[in-house]
Amino acid sequence: MSKYSESTLHLDSDGEEVEFTSVNGDGSDRDTLEKEDCNGHKCLSEVTDEDIRAREFSTEEEAIQFYITYAHFHGFAVRKDDIVRDHKRKIVFRQLLCNKEGKSERKNKKNEDKYRPTMRTGCLARFRVAYDYVRKLWRVTKFESSHNHKLTPARFIHLIPNYRKLSEADKEVVNGLHSQGVRTCHILGFLMGQKGGHENLGFIKKDLYNYTHHQGRVRIEGGDTFATLSYFQGKADSDSTFFFLQSLPLQMTGG
Repeated sequence: MSKYSESTLHLDSDGEEVEFTSVNGDGSDRDTLEKEDCNGHKCLSEVTDEDIRAREFSTEEEAIQFYITYAHFHGFAVRKDDIVRDHKRKIVFRQLLCNKEGKSERKNKKNEDKYRPTMRTGCLARFRVAYDYVRKLWRVTKFESSHNHKLTPARFIHLIPNYRKLSEADKEVVNGLHSQGVRTCHILGFLMGQKGGHENLGFIKKDLYNYTHHQGRVRIEGGDTFATLSYFQGKADSDSTFFFLQSLPLQMTGG
């Protein structure tokens, strides 16, 4: 859960007191993003820093989605940072950061006396928008495009955790094949063949196994006997030390 630290400041727009809240928080394929005209603006392959600094948005969510799309196209991930609320608790300021901002450290769980650095590099890339009370829209107040780390190449963007996911169409295929007893490893191979390679999947092997594992548990809780067998078969697929024996009644052995 995100932690909040609060203080107070004033907005110049109408002189009203606002609350400052610090949030410590922590698609589409590249070709589609490159051709997207971004609601009448230049496509992402042509947009300049000055174009972005001059942009305006109808809603806060539209601004957030733009920067996430921009980040996806350029090969980095985004995390939310500061927000400002007015006296009515309405958000009127939002800042988004490269997820490598900061240089915090975390304890090594295996040895509490040792510390290991996180993947953060102190990157200063960021995107700020503020609500204009007069024009009733959101405008960019700061945009920093420079990163102090290498950006992820297009062919590896799908490996960034923020962007990894099974689409609804993928889930339907997986559910259908799994219900017919097809092993998860073979489902992965089928999807790779359909999409032309691992880089086009949009997720990794771990994501697929996590999904089938979760679906199996859901169906088991619902009393689906076949799902129970599928669940154990999935366990056997991913863990070479696990096996089960089916007979009447069902007998299970774990190792």
